[in-house]
Amino acid sequence: MYQYSNDDVVIVSLQSEAKELEAIEDGLLKRLREVQYTLGSVRSRIGSLLNRGTPVLQLPDEILGQIFAYGDPTYTKDSLPSHVLASHVSQRWRHLILHDPSLWTHIARQPHTPGYPLGLLHAHLTRSLTLPLHISCGEESDAAFTALAAHAHRWASFEDTELDVVHSRVLLRLAGLCVPVLRSLVLWVAAAPGMPSAPALESLTIAGAMLAHVRISFASLTVLRIVAGGTLGAIQDALAGLPALQTLKFGDFGSFADRREGGPVDVPSLTTLEIGWAMSCGADELPVLFSAIRTPRLETLVLRHVDGAQVAPLEAWLHPGRFPCLRSLTLQEVPATPRLIRAFPGVEHVVVYANPYTDCCSVLETWLEPIAGEGEDSDPWPMLKSISIKTQYHQLSCDPSNIVASRIAAGRPLEKVSMDARILVEEDTVRWLKRRVQFEKLVPED
Repeated sequence: MYQYSNDDVVIVSLQSEAKELEAIEDGLLKRLREVQYTLGSVRSRIGSLLNRGTPVLQLPDEILGQIFAYGDPTYTKDSLPSHVLASHVSQRWRHLILHDPSLWTHIARQPHTPGYPLGLLHAHLTRSLTLPLHISCGEESDAAFTALAAHAHRWASFEDTELDVVHSRVLLRLAGLCVPVLRSLVLWVAAAPGMPSAPALESLTIAGAMLAHVRISFASLTVLRIVAGGTLGAIQDALAGLPALQTLKFGDFGSFADRREGGPVDVPSLTTLEIGWAMSCGADELPVLFSAIRTPRLETLVLRHVDGAQVAPLEAWLHPGRFPCLRSLTLQEVPATPRLIRAFPGVEHVVVYANPYTDCCSVLETWLEPIAGEGEDSDPWPMLKSISIKTQYHQLSCDPSNIVASRIAAGRPLEKVSMDARILVEEDTVRWLKRRVQFEKLVPED
């Protein structure tokens, strides 16, 4: 049997004593933490009482919120946005800042600063709730831009002032976005010395009901689409910086009151102009629009929804030499009058939209009739080669055979007739057309 030595007995005794001391230490440390917490609370309370008379702490929350709004929201490599820093000053300030969505609507970082932190970005996107966002960024990570793009419907302004050949991804990302409340877009593209030209967007869509200004510095943009918005002055400013623009599409218009002085803006490369809802212009504003933009090479004009009150001012302004290069004309709910017709003598291709309220073919016949008082051979469109009849509705009936017959009788036959497949044409008419022109039914666009 093992015999315990005196050392063994001592070790056991000391171990037992050590456990007792450790238990006492744990209790004392726990008590110390409790005392420290209580001391901190007492000191905080003392500080609050001492600072109660400080003027800034007597300000109501509404005033403090306005003061915080004047801070700098920019994230830099050395500092967080001012409202984030202020949220660490006191409990009251923190509560106020975290629960004021307007303080989280600006997402900005200093140029040449590493990418915006994802945690900070998500805090802004979440705490801003549904308010419009103002974004100033650069080459952000895919995750950061994906997070921003998920809130593109809230973008009120977007700015990137450090684009170069390295940052082509940003331009590609922007190309497919739809931003319905965008008021300001600033994109500066600059090639570094000794490097090839900076990449640039070819197509840009801005869905901005109240587009305030567009500043685009890249020179290779060829398609600009402004949907439901844009004042005439803002549009003129934008076009002045787009020397390669070829296609310009408008939706509803905003104000025409801010037209820029100094004559029209020259857009020498523009070949296609689409006015999607002309009725949003005033009775005499279509000539104002056309006069504000000089397009000597315009080849395609799309004009939709012209009100009867707009016809006379437009007729007074138009004359056959206004669009000398125009070859394609698309009309949707545009009244047909002799003076309007004579403004487009070089048209070769016409697209007309049918609807339940207008007999498309009778409108076309009006457009194609010889001009009264100018002889039977006064063909308004002597160059016409093709007609396309489309519809945005279903089950309409149009018979273009008499149009084709009248053109053949006049010695200026059509080459092609296209019709929306939803327009009902009798089989006899289809066979008649196929024998005389190239005839096809189009697949509906919507």
